[in-house]
Amino acid sequence: MKTVTKKVYYCEFCKNKKGLSASHMSRHERHCTMNPNRECRLCGRTWAPADWDKIKVMDSLIEALKPSSSKNSLTPSYIEVTANNKDGVEKLEKMIKCPACTFTYLRTQIGDHIHWEYNLPERIKAYWEKQNPEHD
Repeated sequence: MKTVTKKVYYCEFCKNKKGLSASHMSRHERHCTMNPNRECRLCGRTWAPADWDKIKVMDSLIEALKPSSSKNSLTPSYIEVTANNKDGVEKLEKMIKCPACTFTYLRTQIGDHIHWEYNLPERIKAYWEKQNPEHD
């Protein structure tokens, strides 16, 4: 019988991503949507805690984002909405202007265990259609 010991690297932020390559995990951590200081692959922005604090100041927005219920989601890119927080999510997306950064805000500043309707793949598709209107 052959036994092999390997190093396994885990993301410090999302805790569920793992791999056997340190460089791959380092790259993942830079762009992880649970990293509050992430580098966005979509808009190119690098967020800092002070940037998130500017958005946090808006108490009415935070109130609008509070959920009516919470449940576990198997897919982290889909978050369920209630009537109470849909307007808040839309206001937040208009402020941030990037669906991936909006998703990061929802996960890191409000909480990943709380659910909103935020279908990230659909929002990214709409973002690119808006950025590149000549492409179908």
